[in-house]
Amino acid sequence: MDTLSYQILSNLKILTTAVLFQIIMREHISRVNWLALLILFAAGVANGAGGLMEKSLSEARLHVTPVGLGMILIYCTISGLASVYT
Repeated sequence: MDTLSYQILSNLKILTTAVLFQIIMREHISRVNWLALLILFAAGVANGAGGLMEKSLSEARLHVTPVGLGMILIYCTISGLASVYT
């Protein structure tokens, strides 16, 4: 996985933290808060995708392997658990 793909996919921490907060703390997150989280996630992805647009068309794609995707999901889950715990 290249650094740009990592930067874009690491924004999943925002959503995993919210989901884990809702599960662990057993508190409801309102629709307005979910909308704000989705906008924050989209802004992070758009910011990371800006670096993708700077590359030439032949290089402008994400390089993600299944192992890399699994590792980033584990990373986001652990990060979300740590955030909820603290």
